[in-house]
Amino acid sequence: MLLGIDFGTTHTAAVLFQPDGGGAPVPLLFDASPLLLSGVHLAPDGQLLTGRDAARGALSDPGRSEPNPKLRIDDGNILLGDVEVPVHQVIAAVLRRVLDEAVRHAGLPVGRTVLTYPASWAAYRRDVLMRAAQEAGLPDVTLVLEPVAAAAFHARASGRPLPPGAVIMVYDLGGGTFDVSVLRRTADGWEIVASSGLDDVGGIDLDAALADHIGRTTGAADPRRWRRLLEPVDPAGRRALRGFRDDVRGAKEQLSRTTSATVRVPLLEAEAYLSRDEFEAVAAPLITRTVDLLDAVLRQAGVDPGGLTALYLVGGSSRIPLVATMLHRRFALAPALVDEPQLVVAIGCVFAAGTRVVAADPLPPPPPPRPATSPASAPPFGTAAQVAQRPPRGRGLAVAGVVALLLAAGLIIWGPGWFGGDSGNRGNGGAGLHGDSAAGQGTGTAAAPAGGRTFHIDKDAWYAGFQLHLDDAVYDPSKTDEELVLTARATNHASKDESVDYDVPVSVRFGSQPYSGSYDRTSTVPAGSYVQVTIRFRVRDRVDPATGVIVLGANSYKLATVPLTGTNGLVSLEPKPVLSPTQVEMHGLKFTNVQCATGAAVPELFRQVKSGDRSVHCTFDVGYTGSEIGIEAGAGAYRLIRPDGTEVAPEDAKVISLSGGDFERGLYVTFVIADAPGNYKLRLRYRGLYTRVTQDTDVPFTIPGAP
Repeated sequence: MLLGIDFGTTHTAAVLFQPDGGGAPVPLLFDASPLLLSGVHLAPDGQLLTGRDAARGALSDPGRSEPNPKLRIDDGNILLGDVEVPVHQVIAAVLRRVLDEAVRHAGLPVGRTVLTYPASWAAYRRDVLMRAAQEAGLPDVTLVLEPVAAAAFHARASGRPLPPGAVIMVYDLGGGTFDVSVLRRTADGWEIVASSGLDDVGGIDLDAALADHIGRTTGAADPRRWRRLLEPVDPAGRRALRGFRDDVRGAKEQLSRTTSATVRVPLLEAEAYLSRDEFEAVAAPLITRTVDLLDAVLRQAGVDPGGLTALYLVGGSSRIPLVATMLHRRFALAPALVDEPQLVVAIGCVFAAGTRVVAADPLPPPPPPRPATSPASAPPFGTAAQVAQRPPRGRGLAVAGVVALLLAAGLIIWGPGWFGGDSGNRGNGGAGLHGDSAAGQGTGTAAAPAGGRTFHIDKDAWYAGFQLHLDDAVYDPSKTDEELVLTARATNHASKDESVDYDVPVSVRFGSQPYSGSYDRTSTVPAGSYVQVTIRFRVRDRVDPATGVIVLGANSYKLATVPLTGTNGLVSLEPKPVLSPTQVEMHGLKFTNVQCATGAAVPELFRQVKSGDRSVHCTFDVGYTGSEIGIEAGAGAYRLIRPDGTEVAPEDAKVISLSGGDFERGLYVTFVIADAPGNYKLRLRYRGLYTRVTQDTDVPFTIPGAP
């Protein structure tokens, strides 16, 4: 028996196949479903639970759960509760569950295993996956690229073998990520011509955007109960949130089949009515990013869309009708889709085993080892839970109206301090939060214990929408575990309340050895306000504290680093203005105070950009005084033009509705680009909905070299 496994971000699929038996691959069932939840939960007895058992464990103790182990493959270790578990062992628990089900179903041992992996994974990640397979006891493992497995499935399903030289594209929109690959058929296999992906666009992001929309509509009727739903404090609340999450996901799937759906909102005792048009307005910015990336990959590969033999859709989220519609509009090519795209890779990998694959470009070097990080900052199994602990990564809703101005515009204002002026506390009357010292006041000078040392840092570091002013650090070697205590002021420069401890991972590094920090309390920081925080680091080894470096952030995202002594190596990552206030007017549509800054974060989404990238944040006010009945100005109306003339779609944008004569403040649009200096342009587009009048206005600015 041959076992094929597609280890996914949110779900894992697997099939059994008898190569010489003449039959078709048979999908395995897990908890009566062909999809196994990829999450893992550490039970009190030390057992790693999987599937629905893990999901139930997360309801009572989310800190001991990891919902998406595939996204943590670079982390080295994962902190489940108070236990550090190697990443490969967490993944192995999922693979072992698959093997157990395969043996139970087949009634005899499995002889060979085929395991898939993304085209973007270099040697380090593949090695972690192989270690997990060995830990799980999988026999005779062969690794197969996910796009190659998808191509093998579709080529076999069509009944028409692809001739050598045929070029196909695989569009893989899964539960947690998006991947796209261009492949060329060779005489004895495949050549990977080009590939890329997005690790923040997938089904969970579409769910989060839909839940966010429900919060803006139904949830707005009772904000306090809505907040209680998203921030459960007991098992009953977490069960209600899980039910809401499942209902949101179910509504999303129903809207792929029907034109309307309803979602029951617990605690509010209300039902939210959703139309397909509403969902597509919510989903459009995210799906636009995937289509734009597909376009960019084609250009990178030097392939004209007219030269594609086929466009294959893979992953459960690719069933959304808007995906096929947008792809067909952009490339004039009807994509191929099957009834169960979430099983395509698992089935195809058993046919692709042993296929010769040629990579067009060398693989990147392996990433450096990662510190152990806790899943407590991640949502406990699912989309609505993500909304509960951090803002969803995908946002925005275009509100339909007879006379409407639909805007999906630029970057957020991270407080007045971005472009001059006072960025101090607002919205809380100057008082501190949760009994902390008064807002606007420093933490004072901390006294060092005998044999300890105090460091007066007095520096700012920016991360994911927060500005942390680091005051003092006190090192106490008299503790059983030497302790470093950091006091800081955390200012939330986004437009929504956020929890600093959820959104700003922090560690201290001595040489190459990191130690994770823990906040003394959960501190929800109102938008534009700040709190005093205390962060403790348990240093298990005797160190020279003067060599310590505070690090904000984790994984492969751009980090902010601040040394305890001196100024060398300080990376503050604060926003840098690149465009002075500018006014733009087109047919009565007037943008005022257009201004842009570069930084390292997509602030409304509360995440950093990847290392080697920069964000470009633009903010402005807008009004409409014209007579046009309806202005089409959605996400497609805003682009960043690179020095070479190519366009960049928004990473995030705010969508609002304006009638004639209305005026709206504080709109934003965010782009992410490679960290490359040069002359850029912010393109604003006016397009009348009925007159079809179109006008583009470019606002030029220059991005300097890296700071």
